[in-house]
Amino acid sequence: NTIFWASFILALSAGNHSAFALGDGYPYPIHGYVFLDYNSNRRLDVREACSGVGVSDGFQVVLTDTNGYYLLTNSERCAKAVFVSQPSNARKTSFGFYRLLETNTPDQGFDFPLKPLDPSCPTNSTFFAAIGDIHTDTAANRDQQNAAMNELRGLTPVPDFTVVLGDSVENGTGLQFDRYQEAEGTNRFAVFHVSGNHDDVNGDGVEFRKRFGPDYYSFDHGGVHFIVRNVMTASRNQNIWLQNELATFGPGKLVVFFQHFVPTADDLEIFDRLNIHSVFSAHWHSDKYVQSAKTISWNIPPFIMGGVDCSPRGFGLAHIDSKGSL
Repeated sequence: NTIFWASFILALSAGNHSAFALGDGYPYPIHGYVFLDYNSNRRLDVREACSGVGVSDGFQVVLTDTNGYYLLTNSERCAKAVFVSQPSNARKTSFGFYRLLETNTPDQGFDFPLKPLDPSCPTNSTFFAAIGDIHTDTAANRDQQNAAMNELRGLTPVPDFTVVLGDSVENGTGLQFDRYQEAEGTNRFAVFHVSGNHDDVNGDGVEFRKRFGPDYYSFDHGGVHFIVRNVMTASRNQNIWLQNELATFGPGKLVVFFQHFVPTADDLEIFDRLNIHSVFSAHWHSDKYVQSAKTISWNIPPFIMGGVDCSPRGFGLAHIDSKGSL
């Protein structure tokens, strides 16, 4: 109800607050097509359209029609990106799901040609890796990160995707992000990124978005709806987007949150009311697993250093099936 959503938005708005001003972004309506590009020609062909797929400008959430077409009105002219909520039947991509927008970007269509999921992949479960608190700074850190990434690359079975739960770098500089991306390299799985406090020390998120796209978004995989949240820089747009996300995709689905900060007890009470299945976080440099009434909270240990609780460095491996078993 309206009262609950109002309290929910206020409760989850901790941290720095920023919102793009009216007219501060792309000035046109946003439109285009989403399709499964079976023949890899990056053009919409017969029987390739994806209907019922979510597309957002970080504020409004709409679904594609039977022709795969979407239209976002962008009435406040503050959009900085457009992104698709990748559906379960698409192979996950770290970069092909969004387009960054500028005030001088020409009025045009923004299409999303997605790759179809391999038929051998299960559709009723997902297996993924979670890492965080890498804090890459020096060349030595980069080499440590690369060695740790080699452990992930050697996993059998290969994860469906990997999520980095924030603090990829130490101070959010361009050089640090360069070293981080050198170590991340090319992988057999998509790598999704969550913004952490060390990734965005200036509070503007420019370097993060330039490298990884929007700092909040969602995707489906294996019957689970994953939502990446930016809890470092709360904003009116993100709160309304999240409300629209959960109203559109939440009912009847397993919903998992990825965020940097560990949820508080108050947060977990709200997540219980929203039927959130689980939340994965970092930041505390520890390895903790908490179960509330309905929601599992797993705080992942640092990737290349030991934790403050004397836990060893490491990463999380999670398997979630359609019944919610983790």
